[in-house]
Amino acid sequence: MSAEIPTGALSAQLEERIGGRAVKAAVFTTFSFEPLFFEENVLPLLFEESFSTVSRLLRCQLEEALITGPPVAVYYDAGALVTTAGSSAALDFRKVPVFRRTGCFHPKVILLLLEREPAEAKRAEGAATALLLGVGSANLTRSGWWENLESFAFLEVGSEEKSSLRADLREFLRILRNEAERVGEPEALAPIRRFLDREVKRFEFRTRSKVFQPRLFFGQQALPQFLAKKLLLSKDRFNLEILSPYFEESDAGPLSELVDALAPREVRLLEPQPEVQGAGASGAFIESVARLGAKVGWGRLPETLLSRKKSGVEVTRRFAHAKVLRLWSQAEGREIVAIGSANLTRAAFGPTKAGNLECMVLIENEGQAARRRLL
Repeated sequence: MSAEIPTGALSAQLEERIGGRAVKAAVFTTFSFEPLFFEENVLPLLFEESFSTVSRLLRCQLEEALITGPPVAVYYDAGALVTTAGSSAALDFRKVPVFRRTGCFHPKVILLLLEREPAEAKRAEGAATALLLGVGSANLTRSGWWENLESFAFLEVGSEEKSSLRADLREFLRILRNEAERVGEPEALAPIRRFLDREVKRFEFRTRSKVFQPRLFFGQQALPQFLAKKLLLSKDRFNLEILSPYFEESDAGPLSELVDALAPREVRLLEPQPEVQGAGASGAFIESVARLGAKVGWGRLPETLLSRKKSGVEVTRRFAHAKVLRLWSQAEGREIVAIGSANLTRAAFGPTKAGNLECMVLIENEGQAARRRLL
């Protein structure tokens, strides 16, 4: 992809995209949830005031800010709450545990309803708003937001705009409401839903532009079929690169289905990390990949992405937790990426009713020259 992709801690990236605008409502979804990290390092980003760096004072200030501030809600998988000593939540924001009948609650999504103009600008009554959407792989934990190699995409939907994401977001919010039906809808969800209903215009998916408009996958159908239906790619014209920390244990069935659906010229799986416990590919999976033929092989992430450094001295390797599908064609000059939470497993690739609830965002990078080789 382009060398212009910003890098850094996710908290810093989020602060930059908020850009000094007032947050009117905030919804986060995650698999693993570390409440103390969220309270001390993410929640302060949602307010326009400055906070103390002393933990006890910070919590007191946040407690007061939440009384008059925007509604905040965090959805998380009920079985993945981080409960180590000192990590429990102490502040009064809405925490929504999700108990799924099948699979895991696994989407990593940020939804922030913002005032369009920066905070220092004069605001008229009923000022225009915007919805900031973030979709990626990072759990709401210290390792996810600060330490791992993760992927996250940010998009913005403005008031009075036509958006290809409108229908997808409305359906995703409906699913969130149903997933946590037993605990009721949090206050933060309603203004976001109203914004999509009243302020964002319907997008008819008819355009003269050849650029693919962003869409969300959240298990409407199996992921390979969803991609094939939405992208309508020419056979043997695109290359496919896959970054996933976890694979199906016994075989390469999900990968085979992806190859059959998209018919790429070549496929590269980014090399797993066998030194990380629980990550990487099993022998059965590797053997199954080999049986898919010569056009499916393995690639490697650059060491510069995997090395963590402090004060210029290498200290350890990052855990590559990012989940990315990249389709590119030099002949057509196009690059399309799917970024989100889905690992290369049946539970992640299947429809929501039969597996995990995931979320991926599909984006075409406009004006980017496709690279000449696979990783």
